[in-house]
Amino acid sequence: MTSTLAEDELAEIRGHVDRFFDRRVDAVADRPVVDRPLHEDMGDLGFFSQGLSDALGGLDLPPAAAAAIAAGAGRALVHGPWLDQLVVVELLAATAPEQLPSLLDGRVLCSVAFAGAELVHDPLTGTLSGTVARVRFGRHVDRWCLVTSTGTHLVAAGAPGVADMVEEPVIDPSWASYTVTFDGVVPDLSVAHGPELHERMHNRAKGLLACFSVGAAQRVLEIAVEYVKTRKQFGKPVGSFQAVKHRLAGCYIELVHARALATRAVDHDDRTVAAAARVLADEAFRHTAEGALQVHGGVGFTAEVPVHHYVKAAQQARAWPLPISDELDLLRSALEMDLLLPEPS
Repeated sequence: MTSTLAEDELAEIRGHVDRFFDRRVDAVADRPVVDRPLHEDMGDLGFFSQGLSDALGGLDLPPAAAAAIAAGAGRALVHGPWLDQLVVVELLAATAPEQLPSLLDGRVLCSVAFAGAELVHDPLTGTLSGTVARVRFGRHVDRWCLVTSTGTHLVAAGAPGVADMVEEPVIDPSWASYTVTFDGVVPDLSVAHGPELHERMHNRAKGLLACFSVGAAQRVLEIAVEYVKTRKQFGKPVGSFQAVKHRLAGCYIELVHARALATRAVDHDDRTVAAAARVLADEAFRHTAEGALQVHGGVGFTAEVPVHHYVKAAQQARAWPLPISDELDLLRSALEMDLLLPEPS
């Protein structure tokens, strides 16, 4: 895999991604939970294969390319399992590369769920039993990728033996999530592996989610800045008021810090860095969305205004792949054990 990209090459990728999403996605419009044509277009453009080696049909790009895709998706608030697909493709490249062709073009969609001891794989019967929370998109996708500390299991969505599927409460309907009970489900594929791969994929999901949050925060900050330049009170632009300047400047500072750590989290497989990046990006996105809502006033609460949708997404992003409170607990434990963030390489 290519180790680095020149800054001009990375800027070209970012521009390509942003232009594609600007053309294909309207953050305000009513859209299906999963936009299959959009995901197929992403597959055709190599979004899901960019990190794979040439031998696997990929573009051999470094993780910075995936980070650019995630940030661009955040700017446009892209719905659906694109993030899951990026994680699953990397996971299967390491465990079952023969499964990749059906996923790379975006025609088959797969969401990912990280499970613990609550999901039991019986090696004698090859079946799965147990209840798993935060299974994203339910029957809106074709397959679920269930990742535990001992193995990965691909299951057809709604396969025989799925005893129950309960939709979890969400603030943003585009982040559909389900609690699924398995009772003797026969997976399409089961691959044994150790906890290291489980943690690596968990870290990658957190890093990409952090990049999504940073991209979304950047866009909603731009929306707020444009608004306060044109909205007037007492005959002056709202943006000329000191309190508004300070609020948006604080959001910008948070965003700069979050972007640096999110990029590092995608590049480095480190549990503490991934958790810290997700927390920092979560705070930057949430504070920026709330700040944009405040400077918009009452109009910001209406669904016709983009800020409304970014505020909902900022709250919903706190629930996956783990609740944000779990990330904070992890960081507290790391600090108590003097596990400081590793020095940059």
